[in-house]
Amino acid sequence: MKGGRKYKAQGDAFSHAVHAGQGPRTAVACTHARTGRHYARRVNVDECRALSAGTIPTTWARTLPGLAWVPGSGAISLDVLPESVWVAFAPLTARRTAPRRLICPHCTRPCRSVYASPYGPQGQPDEQVGCRACLGLTHPARQRHKCPDWAAQVLEHPQNHSPTTRRRALQVINGSASRILHAVRLAGHIEPLEK
Repeated sequence: MKGGRKYKAQGDAFSHAVHAGQGPRTAVACTHARTGRHYARRVNVDECRALSAGTIPTTWARTLPGLAWVPGSGAISLDVLPESVWVAFAPLTARRTAPRRLICPHCTRPCRSVYASPYGPQGQPDEQVGCRACLGLTHPARQRHKCPDWAAQVLEHPQNHSPTTRRRALQVINGSASRILHAVRLAGHIEPLEK
């Protein structure tokens, strides 16, 4: 760089937080295939085993204080085993239509599902159990923005989205279309337009 500036690659803030021990309770250590750079990413809920409150028999949820869950096999039982995790049921609310909740074994908040992540805080193989919030998990739907299928869905029903979201969707579609046209033009399938 000009001017004698000393440039140093910083990396992303999330990876720095994970390596400093300030990240979520579970993360995945990755290596970029082309550059060899090491970085961390959030664990997706699809990569974890889940115990959902909806899968527990209703009679158990009404009569028992909790159950033992074996994350490795996904088995649930009433007997506590050495490899099992005790998951308590949240107290019933006054509303009968309210869905049954579980108590997170780590942060003790009511949640609909408890997850078992196969990764530890530094990305090493280590099973961590907790809710989506305390494990720092992400969901695939959160990462769909800026993708062509997301943009097409936004533009299909523009009345359901804000002007900023619609503008961003148009930018995504325009960018994707221009990259496709550029690649096709480079391949020789389309003659460049004369000005």
